[in-house]
This record gives sequence, C-alpha cells and structure tokens, in this order.
Amino acid sequence: MIQGTLISNKKGFTLTEMLVAIVIMIVGMLGLLQAANVVIEYNLKNHVRDEAIMIGERYMNLFKGVGFDNINATNYPVDPPKTETVPSTIRGSGRSYTVISTWQTLAVNSALQPTSKQLEVLVRWQYKTETLENRVVSVVSNQ
Repeated sequence: MIQGTLISNKKGFTLTEMLVAIVIMIVGMLGLLQAANVVIEYNLKNHVRDEAIMIGERYMNLFKGVGFDNINATNYPVDPPKTETVPSTIRGSGRSYTVISTWQTLAVNSALQPTSKQLEVLVRWQYKTETLENRVVSVVSNQ
C-alpha cells in the first residue's frame, strides 16, 4: 500500500494573522483620522481669527479716516463706547463679531485742545465656548 505524505502549505496567512493585521491597520487609520480632525479644527480657528483681524484693521482705517477733529464724543462716544455687530460667513456658517471703538486724549496744547488721541478698536467673537478678542490700537495727532 502506498502511503501518502501530508503536504503542508506554509505559504499563506492564517485567519488569525489576517485579523491581527486588520486590527493594527484600523488603529492606525483611526489615529490618522483624529489627527485630521485636529488639523481641521485649528485651521478653522485660525481662519476665524484672521477674519477678526481683518475686521479690526478695516474699522481702524475707517476710524483714522474720519479726521482728527471728527473723532469726538458725538461720532465716537467714549462712555459707552461705539459698538457694532458685524456678520460674517466662514465655510458656509454664519458668525458675528462685536466691534467696539473707543478713543482717549493723550496730549493737549496750552489752550487745552487735544493734540493727540489714542484710538482703539476691539473685536470680540465666540468660538465654541470661549470668547476671544483682538485689539487694534493706534495714535493720531493733528500736528
């Protein structure tokens, strides 16, 4: 009687090895997805901050453009400060920024007329649960 030998096939993966490989790949992919979420969140936060900086600079340029003599308590009240709400759309979602414009006299001449004023534009916005702000300050003079 011819007795056959058992041929062993050691060239492939077992089911256990495949499952372990799949679990390792899933854990790695979840890590990559989490990293992508963090990057997207920081990118959005920076985009919202950049928008606030642009709004603050735009309002400061408008503030400076009214002329030294027109910066007074009628146009820009000191107490309470001039407050506006500016709507904006970032990535399809609406946001609002609060712009607060104030000024104060820094120096006066001998006739007690202001010679220099400090202008301040404060931009506030809400990101998730925290309130953030950007302050733009400039000094103008009539001399």
